Amino acid sequence: MSRQNPTSADSAARANAPVDTALFSQVEQLIQRVRLTQDERVAVETAGVASEVHVARKEFEMSHLDQAARIILRVTNSFDQCVTQWENQARRKEQQKQGMSMLQIRKMQAENTGVRTRVQLVKAQLRKLRIGLDQMEKMAWSQPAEPPSAAAPDAAAPAVEAPPAEPVAASSSSAAPRPSQLPAGFLEAYQAACDPRERTEVVRQYFEVEAELTVEIRRDGDQDRACFAPFATPPLNRFYFLAGTAQIIRTRRARIVDAVHVHYPDTGRNERLALKDFVRHVHRGVWLLRPRAPGPLPAHSPS
Repeated sequence: MSRQNPTSADSAARANAPVDTALFSQVEQLIQRVRLTQDERVAVETAGVASEVHVARKEFEMSHLDQAARIILRVTNSFDQCVTQWENQARRKEQQKQGMSMLQIRKMQAENTGVRTRVQLVKAQLRKLRIGLDQMEKMAWSQPAEPPSAAAPDAAAPAVEAPPAEPVAASSSSAAPRPSQLPAGFLEAYQAACDPRERTEVVRQYFEVEAELTVEIRRDGDQDRACFAPFATPPLNRFYFLAGTAQIIRTRRARIVDAVHVHYPDTGRNERLALKDFVRHVHRGVWLLRPRAPGPLPAHSPS
């Protein structure tokens, strides 16, 4: 899925974060300076690995924690491959020391010890970065969804929004609910409905279907990517109806790789919905909802 915009909950999580941009810069510099050398010449290049850390830092600065974590994991694997390649060369040379003088042997041992010390420092900082990013993601998941504020726009405003309603006074009792607010009376009627068919009818009474989501799975390199329509990313902080299970949800955050964070208004639960499960719901029918304009509701006649 597409990248999420940072929310105020994410910002709060980052205020006490175990990771900051300085740590990314430190890791990048350490990888640049590690110098996997043999005979005082660089035997294995690590510049490309260091540049990936810079990319991860940019993702982190945009609050794309999952993407940053993915890149850092890739950096760790690439760096380990570079070190393995250097170790193979170093061991081969160490096995050929019979033809070396004592001075040459000591010089080789000092060089290899220096490289291994620097490698361990890089690995320790990469491990710190991975653990910190994982902790930040868990902190973000645990943040409750914030109620919409009338004084400011939603922190997780969708990239594609419904046309704005006609302006009305905030104190007017006939004000139309915002797209991220439940219509008055809906929750009671929804909870009173006895079966999925009745719940579907209640949803149709209180909401209009703004869009019905579709999804296509496309191959992106060595991974499958879910491509949604009519929006590249289902708008966040909006209500959706899962037609297959007759459930209503509000989206809170979307991780690029594998999850959508949702709120269930009827139970008050916040949950992490795996992306593959959300895709299954879309195949069965997922509607983006918009509250109906104020006015008398059509009669509810359960089937």
